[in-house]
Amino acid sequence: MQSTKDTQDFALAIDIGGTKIAITTINLNGKQLTPVEKHLVPFDSLGVADANKIIELIAPYVGNARHFPGRMAGIGLSCCGNIDAQTGMAVLVSNLHWRYVPIGELLHTAFGLPVFAATDVRTAVLGEVAWGAAKEINNFAWATIGTGYGGYLFLNGRLHDGFHGFAGNFGHMTLDEIHGFPCGCGRKGCFETFVAGPGIARA
Repeated sequence: MQSTKDTQDFALAIDIGGTKIAITTINLNGKQLTPVEKHLVPFDSLGVADANKIIELIAPYVGNARHFPGRMAGIGLSCCGNIDAQTGMAVLVSNLHWRYVPIGELLHTAFGLPVFAATDVRTAVLGEVAWGAAKEINNFAWATIGTGYGGYLFLNGRLHDGFHGFAGNFGHMTLDEIHGFPCGCGRKGCFETFVAGPGIARA
């Protein structure tokens, strides 16, 4: 529980991965105020992540956070796919089988809070720049391996995420479209089918 002396702004931090959801509360200095709690991603009978059930899962955490001292600045959402950082639209999240799911807008409507949504790898890089191992480092490469694979370049003091903000989705570069394994994006032989968790387990 947050200390009574910590009355600065804080936010609910949510990470939706390919198989799990992690939730905690942090202040604007990056200090974790509550333990990280993890849940399995709820999928429907067709194998699509159920956005409504995800919102139901998040609701108790929002309710608890509203009682903390200080001001709840909003919800920071990272998600394992191509998220439009301007609109919060999940344009393509292959491991959740989402295409154009307005997850940021859905959370905003459900809770009446500002929602800042972006690709998980992008938020990981920015977190390291703000508070972590990459603080005061101007050039580095980042890779994340989980259910999927993602990478980003941080060069000359800024994130290089391309015109649409999706340039870090290196996991969906095709390596072997003939003999490769099916990928959640609909293609075969993507890089992440070889190096991410399911590919490692298969090997």
